[in-house]
Amino acid sequence: MYTLELIRLKDDLELPDIKVPMFVLKFLNSLKEKGRAYGTYVRYGYYIEGFLDWIKKEKETNVTFEVWKALTREDYQAYYHMLLTKHHYTIDSLKRVESVFMQLYRHYISLGTSEIVSPSITLIEAQSIQNCFKPDDFVLEKDFKRLITVMKSNIGLTEHQLKGRKLLINRNVSIAILFYKYGLTMKELISLTMMDVQLGRYKGINVKGKNKTRYIPLDKEDGILMVDYLRDIPKPVRPKYHSDDPFFVAFDYQRLTYRWVYDNNDRIDNGHPKDLSRLAVQKMILQEVRRAGLSNKGINSQSMRNTAILKAIQEGKGEKKIMEYFGFKTSITLRRYKEYNRY
Repeated sequence: MYTLELIRLKDDLELPDIKVPMFVLKFLNSLKEKGRAYGTYVRYGYYIEGFLDWIKKEKETNVTFEVWKALTREDYQAYYHMLLTKHHYTIDSLKRVESVFMQLYRHYISLGTSEIVSPSITLIEAQSIQNCFKPDDFVLEKDFKRLITVMKSNIGLTEHQLKGRKLLINRNVSIAILFYKYGLTMKELISLTMMDVQLGRYKGINVKGKNKTRYIPLDKEDGILMVDYLRDIPKPVRPKYHSDDPFFVAFDYQRLTYRWVYDNNDRIDNGHPKDLSRLAVQKMILQEVRRAGLSNKGINSQSMRNTAILKAIQEGKGEKKIMEYFGFKTSITLRRYKEYNRY
């Protein structure tokens, strides 16, 4: 029910049939006080009302100030995606909507509101959303099998690369499998520590998301592969079990061994294994894809994760289960995958 203040603000603004919460009315009123034309802040009201109505349906809750503050980039991008694909907005029209959301965002930032996500979107992002998923955003099973076969082989390797190859095969294959089969994100993969990985009788990994940690059981052969990778690492520089050492470790191609970082001095017990970086993983995948002759297939960590998500949908797994498994906060993220699966 409208409060007296809400009614007064609506009357002062002379809004038509626009229904928006108090925090939006206060923003519109600030525009009026700055001398903005009546038609301008009414148009802004309509844009924001449409977005909040959509959020209300998607999240099944009234959009209060607290709900609006908690919106994520995924929420905004899903809405932009809907405007581009369902309502056939042009990118210019989308940017006009985005500029309104940005002014609402900046208004509350200027008032000292913190921890709110910017609704900004770049031209490249808008074009990417408009184009939706394409076949190259996923990895065919035959192409992945080809990739793994080549990763385990010596095809196309230089004499220098062959020297340390036996130490890298199990690590690299494990990484590809965690992306393709289990759908980890790049950040989740490089953040894995020895405490997160359980390789005893019941093998699995604890994946740290933004708000919670989720457990993913591993197939027996994949768990064994990861155990073999750890055994490939020379014992003096091997990550310690049940520690915060990184699970995936960087490789020193000059010394042909896994890298170690010293904390204080040259004593090895005062250091730790060096984390494998995002860039190193991206470079490794690129090189292996090229070796496999699959450079035109768009294979990368994201397309492998996309494939895992799409496969879960095709297998008929429930929405809630998929969201929990892949660490989604809302069902909005699944929409693009479901739309692609329909066609």
